Amino acid sequence: MTSMREKIARAIDADKFDMWKRSFDYEMGLSGSEAKAKEFADWAHNLDATYLKADAILDALMEPTEEMCAAPSDGHATCRRVFTTMIQAARDGA
Repeated sequence: MTSMREKIARAIDADKFDMWKRSFDYEMGLSGSEAKAKEFADWAHNLDATYLKADAILDALMEPTEEMCAAPSDGHATCRRVFTTMIQAARDGA
């Protein structure tokens, strides 16, 4: 399953993911090794910056949730736990 983090990153820079896939396929055709193909594609089109942008968006989504759930009450503690779990699951791809 594609994580929310990856979905956001792909929305930010779909072309970069397409170029990564093309590089991966090219190297797979040459070497036949998934490990070498991934290493080559990662080298040619590093996606780290795009994933950092996606992380920043997920963090921004979390901020109002923290404020909304900050009030001291049983309901707000449950609210915080539920929304924190949802955002973390989106980030992890669960």
